[in-house]
Amino acid sequence: MTNSESGYKRHAFTLSPLDVLFFRDGKNFTASTRASGSGQPFPQTLYGALFTILLQNADTTIFKRWSSIRRESQDSIDAALKSAGLPDWIGQMRLRGPWLARMQPDAKEPVSVYLKVPAILSRREITDNAPSVVNRFAPLQNSPPGWKADFAPLWNRSKDVGTSISGYITLDGMRRFLHSETLNECDFILPGDIYDSDNRTGIEIESARNIAKEHQIYASSFLSLAPGYCYYAEIDIPDNIKPTELLPQNSVLPWGGEGKSVILEWAKGITWPASNQDTEKSLMVLITPGIFTNSRKPDSIDSNPYSAMLPGYDAVSGWDMAKNAPKPSRYAVPAGCVYFYDQNINLPLNNSLCTRPEDIRQGWGLALKGNWNYA
Repeated sequence: MTNSESGYKRHAFTLSPLDVLFFRDGKNFTASTRASGSGQPFPQTLYGALFTILLQNADTTIFKRWSSIRRESQDSIDAALKSAGLPDWIGQMRLRGPWLARMQPDAKEPVSVYLKVPAILSRREITDNAPSVVNRFAPLQNSPPGWKADFAPLWNRSKDVGTSISGYITLDGMRRFLHSETLNECDFILPGDIYDSDNRTGIEIESARNIAKEHQIYASSFLSLAPGYCYYAEIDIPDNIKPTELLPQNSVLPWGGEGKSVILEWAKGITWPASNQDTEKSLMVLITPGIFTNSRKPDSIDSNPYSAMLPGYDAVSGWDMAKNAPKPSRYAVPAGCVYFYDQNINLPLNNSLCTRPEDIRQGWGLALKGNWNYA
């Protein structure tokens, strides 16, 4: 991932939970549904938390005026900030992340970041007689007769392909993946090693009589990180602004649902895997979910992909605190999805495959570039 754009400076920070956390996706919540939190919050969740607390810290009266402007007009966030008289830099900050991470104070890299496993990887089960082998799918150079899909088919010539790999990959593993090198078991980490679910049951209280309402029982699953684990993110701000001017070190930041909070600590930035800029064929792997006009084609790249691995979509919604109304539902291509190009494609300087300015600022569609060979 490249450095920040001219006039901006990138700062890293970690988010350590004070308790369990709760992040909802955009799926409908109906009767008998358990409210469950995912392990990877969407970029807009963190951006909204930072944006809101910065507005509040700037001036409470200005924040209320800004909220009123947002409710009464259809202006963009930039126009609303200007109308409310808020500092320009609040609307100019650009977020990267968040990603799951582990604190290692005594290591060369004090924070180890874990990314979603690229969707084209699979693993053969470990047996007594055969070690675990990581395979990868790649496009065929010549499609089979009768193939009419937009993308070339993905193939793996191994006799035992195995099953798809769930969980996360280390930065060293991602570096080897981008350069088409062999991957090992140590490059991956299971979700259960990072977090677990804390299942709870609650009731609704009738305010008039201060008793439990009949039949109003709900179940929820909170996210509980293992000791030593946290979230890592980066923020680009104008280079004349110090990070502690945004928030002091060890600030308490409300994040997610159910009134949960984290401690924000400014940290040393990690070294991202370097992209091979001279590849004949480029591969783009999403490290944050991407919201595109057409999910089959990233907006910031003019060329059509030769092939892609898109295992599904994430529903994205949320609550607009200023307008006091739900945000419209959108569908994001999940992190870990891979796009193949049969030519050399360079990433934009901001590393985002999105083109909508608000999505870029929030950190949607961040990608890393690699190379690939035909199956």
